[in-house]
Amino acid sequence: MGQSMSIWSFFTGNKKQQSKHPNGVECDDHFFYIKSLDYFGNYRISTSKEWIVTWIDSDRSRGVGGYRDKGNGRFTLYNVQRNEICIDLDLERPNNGHVSDNGFCCIEDWLLGEGLKGNFYVFSPNGKIIVNRRFSANIYNNDISCSGTLAVCQTANAKHFDGNKLTAFDLFSEQELFSVIPASGWATQYEFDEAAKQIIVVHKGIGKYRYSSDGVFLDPKRFEKDKLSSEDYVAIVLTIEERLKEPDLSIEDLNLLLESILKAKKIIPIDSNGWGNNALKLEGLILEKLGKYLEACDAYEKVLKLNPKIGVARNLKSLRKKLANNLVQRTN
Repeated sequence: MGQSMSIWSFFTGNKKQQSKHPNGVECDDHFFYIKSLDYFGNYRISTSKEWIVTWIDSDRSRGVGGYRDKGNGRFTLYNVQRNEICIDLDLERPNNGHVSDNGFCCIEDWLLGEGLKGNFYVFSPNGKIIVNRRFSANIYNNDISCSGTLAVCQTANAKHFDGNKLTAFDLFSEQELFSVIPASGWATQYEFDEAAKQIIVVHKGIGKYRYSSDGVFLDPKRFEKDKLSSEDYVAIVLTIEERLKEPDLSIEDLNLLLESILKAKKIIPIDSNGWGNNALKLEGLILEKLGKYLEACDAYEKVLKLNPKIGVARNLKSLRKKLANNLVQRTN
């Protein structure tokens, strides 16, 4: 087939280095080209292989991409089977598009100029704006369901109310379902239960967890258990830090946390920017709560040699005093 191979063939398995359409639409593994529009950009294709959303965050007239004060980027929606450009719009800084199997698509607009801000758009296949949500925070990621009935976006941290919000939309009713601080943190990607209008957050290496249609996190206990049993040492350390703030941990809880932190210590790389020290500190804190004072002192002494300012010097001093008092009582 060579260079005359269709875009349809390119996306359905008969894939060459590059695919060209007779009418001037081309793509490769990285970029999508529309010669008639003098356009190329990043792209993402629907699971049905029928729709392509493509974008370029660049002022084409000046050749300036990324952060800038002026010059819009461009966003297009293309139907592969019909060889039709359905949407062709200028947006300030379009990024990270997704498209459903029926042509509904979402796109982040990172906006020109300084400041933490972003717009989240969802368009119908004919270009109607379904969602236009402005945030006073940068947008971290987003997705849309296969049937185009639900969409979701996550904002990054910001001092504004919009910071660190998981926001979901019902595209059929064109309503926002919820906007909440995600109890599960930032997801790697998303899946959807369209019938129940539930958002499924995917945390790589940990698992999948649900939010209800009104933003309630439905799987907190399973999420915590999965984090502690995962190979993600950052998730283990952060989870244990939060658990140790609880006032009434049982012996069973503490032994489980100790088992998890000992596992984390084995998988934390040497050049981990302090995660190993944090794990050693947490080991000491757990041992102290378990009443294993000698072992706790040993952990504190080791971590203080590595980082004297890690915050357990008082713990060590207090435990040494307890051990000395216990020794005196036994000798008497």
